[in-house]
Amino acid sequence: MKLAPGSLRNRRSAALAAVLAVGLTLAACDTGPSQVGAAVIIGDKRISVDDVQKRIDTVLNSPQSMQQLKQQGVGVPDASRYIIADVVEHELLAQTAPREGLTVTDAAIDEAIEQGGGPVESARQLFTDQAHVREVVRDQLLLRALGDKYFGKVGLSYDSVVVQTPGQAKDLARKIAADPGHSQDLMAAVPGAKPNLGKITNTPGANGDAQTQLQDAANAITWYAPANSVLMLPPDPNSQQGGGYTVVYVRSITPIEAGDSLDTSQINMSKVGEYLLRPLAVQLGVRVSPRYGVWDPSSMRVVPAAQAAAAGELLPAATTAKS
Repeated sequence: MKLAPGSLRNRRSAALAAVLAVGLTLAACDTGPSQVGAAVIIGDKRISVDDVQKRIDTVLNSPQSMQQLKQQGVGVPDASRYIIADVVEHELLAQTAPREGLTVTDAAIDEAIEQGGGPVESARQLFTDQAHVREVVRDQLLLRALGDKYFGKVGLSYDSVVVQTPGQAKDLARKIAADPGHSQDLMAAVPGAKPNLGKITNTPGANGDAQTQLQDAANAITWYAPANSVLMLPPDPNSQQGGGYTVVYVRSITPIEAGDSLDTSQINMSKVGEYLLRPLAVQLGVRVSPRYGVWDPSSMRVVPAAQAAAAGELLPAATTAKS
């Protein structure tokens, strides 16, 4: 969809500005619902273990779902974590979709379920039960709509560096969060690293070839976080190139008035939508019962407790940052 001049363009900028504003205050709050008996808490919304466990049990009692888990090399705890992440996304979208003017029709949900092979097969593929399959499909469609709305429309001013160990990455991220004015000095001091300092993602379509523009737009979303915050990202498990742990200091985020010339056919817009929910997740706060694992704000996923030391982080930076 191309932007029309005038009021529509202004509304797009205003809407993005509203998204960027969410989560600018990252300070955690010590008060709120009790974790006792809760599977997950999102802000003031408490989801009980009983409610989540019913969904998990339904999936695990399905021979088809268990077969899929086996084929994918995924264990029962992994399925539980997928379901917890779905619950978190649902609550975040319940606030985001109305604010962004995003809706999904029943006909669109019906079509998606039919394309997925029907309710039973769609539920199996999505690791959910039939009672919640329409809800999960609706959320996936909303995530895609959110991604479509903002992919290529976000610009970042940032410093970044790749380090080799999670301990090194977390230590660096915390030092930068405490002293963001020296972000570049701290990154430049990493032995053997090649930091990208004082970078600004280009306006898609302005410079470079099509692939460069697409990568630029993808980086702006992959590293999407509130301004003046530090994001630590573990290596992409799906990448064939391996890689280390990326530490990004996000100085500022600005809306970009770009056209729709980018070829996004290979972009996972649902994942783009998930990343755009990061600031709200941080603003509200997400707490997961230790029985399921820990919440990773970088991947917007629940990871096993045993992997907590290598999980991503999203930290507020001190307010003394220099532009």
